[in-house]
Amino acid sequence: MGHRFTFWEEGKYPFFEEMLEQLKDEDKYARVKAVDILGSIGESRAVKPLIKLLQEEETDYVRLAIINALTKLGDSRAVETLIAVLEDDDLLIRVTAIEALKKLGDPRVVEPFIRILNDEHSEIRGNVAEALGRLKAKKAVEPLIKLLEDENQHLRSCAARALGLIEDPRAVEPLIQVLKDKETRRYSIQALDSLGDPRAVEPLIQVIDDKRPKIREITARALGRLGDERAIQPLIQLLQDEYDDVRNTATVALNQFGIRALEPLIKILHYENPIVRREVAYLLGQIENAQAVISLTQTLKDEDEYVRWLAVEALGNIGGPSVIEPLKQALRDTEDRVSRLALEVLNQLGELKAEILIQMLEERNSILRRRVKIALLQLDKQGVELLIQFLQNEKPDIRKYAVRMLGRLAGTQAVELLIPVLQDESIEVRMAAVGALGKIGDDQVVEPLISVLQDENSEVRRVAVVTIVQLKDSRFVEPLIQVLQDDNLELRKSAVRFLRRMDDPRAIEPLKQALKNEKEEYDQRTIREVLEYLQKIEEKS
Repeated sequence: MGHRFTFWEEGKYPFFEEMLEQLKDEDKYARVKAVDILGSIGESRAVKPLIKLLQEEETDYVRLAIINALTKLGDSRAVETLIAVLEDDDLLIRVTAIEALKKLGDPRVVEPFIRILNDEHSEIRGNVAEALGRLKAKKAVEPLIKLLEDENQHLRSCAARALGLIEDPRAVEPLIQVLKDKETRRYSIQALDSLGDPRAVEPLIQVIDDKRPKIREITARALGRLGDERAIQPLIQLLQDEYDDVRNTATVALNQFGIRALEPLIKILHYENPIVRREVAYLLGQIENAQAVISLTQTLKDEDEYVRWLAVEALGNIGGPSVIEPLKQALRDTEDRVSRLALEVLNQLGELKAEILIQMLEERNSILRRRVKIALLQLDKQGVELLIQFLQNEKPDIRKYAVRMLGRLAGTQAVELLIPVLQDESIEVRMAAVGALGKIGDDQVVEPLISVLQDENSEVRRVAVVTIVQLKDSRFVEPLIQVLQDDNLELRKSAVRFLRRMDDPRAIEPLKQALKNEKEEYDQRTIREVLEYLQKIEEKS
C-alpha cells in the first residue's frame, strides 16, 4: 500500500484500469473496495464509470459507497444521477444522496428538493429545507413558509433557518407569526435578524423578556442590528439582566445606536445596580460625545471602583478640553488602577503637564508620589522633560525629587542638568544632586564632585566625600588629601577611609601630618594603620 500511495501523490495510478475492471467483480466487497479507492484518489476519469455503476447497481451497500465516492470527487456530472436517486425506496440511500447534492451545491437540485418537501419522512424534509436555504432558493420561499405550519417542531425550525438564509421579504410576516411558537422562537428571531426588516421591531420587543437567556440574547442582537430607536429602552432594561452574555449583547446592541442612545443612557448612569452603571459608563465612552462629560465627571465619585475606571476610560475616548479637569480629579482616586489609568489617558491626550504632577507631589500623599514616579519612569524622554521643569519649582522638596528622578531616569544624560543644581540655595537639594551624580558614576561627574568639596556647608561636603569614597577614582586623591585638614571630624574620617582604599603613596606624608594634628585617639589609630599599609606598598614598589 505504501508503494501505491506514492503513486497517488505523483498523480500516477498504474492500478486505475485494474480498479475499473474490479467494479464488475461479482463480489460486492471487491466492488466496494474498488469504489472507495477510485473515490479517494480524486481522479476525474472515475466519475463516468461510477455514475454508470450507480445506475445499474442493485446492492444498497455498494450504492452507498458509490454515492460517497461521487461526493468526494465533487464533480457536477453526477448531479442528474443523484437527483434520480432521490426517488429510491431506501431511506438511507435517499438521505445520503441529499447530503451529496448539498455538498455539490448545484442549482439544478432546487426543483427536485422542493418536490420532496412533501416526503413522508421528516428527516428527508428537514434535510432538504436546510439545503434549499443554503442554496438561497427563492423558488422555495412559499413551500418553506408552508412548512412553518408543520406539526413537527424540528421541521418548523428547519424552515425558519432556511428562510433566514434565503432573505426574501415574503417570509417576514410568516416568521413574525411563528414568534408566538416558543419551540421555534429562537430560529424565527435569527431569521428575522438576517432579513433586517423594520416590521420585526415591535414583535421582537414583545419577546425580549423571554425566560430563556439565549432568547433574550439573540433578540437583543437582532434589535441592535435593526437599529430602530423603539428598541433602545427595552435594550437598556437588559443591562440589568442576571446573565453576562445577555448584558454584553445588549451593550453591543446599544452601541450600534450611537448618539441616539446618549440621553436615555445618561438618565440611568446612577442606577442602584453597579453592573448597569458599568455598562453605561462603557457605552458613553464608545459614543464619544462631549454631552456625556458632566455625567461621567459625577461618576468619578461612584462607590464602585470599576465604574470609576470605566468613566476615566470613557473620558479619554471623548477627549477635548472639557475632560482635562475631571481626569486631574481622577488622579487622586484611592484605587491605584483608576489613578494609573487617569495618568495614562492624560498622557495620551498630551495633557500630562509638569504642573499636574507637581500638584500631586505637593499633596504629601505617599501613594500619589509613587504614582508620579511610575508615570515618569514610563514616560521615558517626556518624563525627563517634565523633571527639568520640576527643577525650576520654588519648593525645595519638588526640586530634590526632580534631582533624584533625573539621576535614575536620564542616566549619564542627566550630568549636565545636575551640575548647576550643585549651586542650589537648598542644602538638601545640593546633597541630592551629589548623590545622584554619584549613582551615575560617569567620568563627567569627577570635576563637579571635586568642586563640592569646597561647599560652605559641611554636611554637603560630607555627602560629597562619602560619594567619592564609593567611586574609587585616583583623581580624587589630591582633593581628599586636602580634606584631611577640614574642621569636620566626619569628613576627615571619610577621607582617611578613601585613601586607605586607593593604595596611593601620595597620601603618606599628608597622613603623617594628619597624625600629628589629630587629637582623637580612635582616629590616630586609624591613621597609623593606613600609614603602615601605604608604607608597605611603597616599599614593595
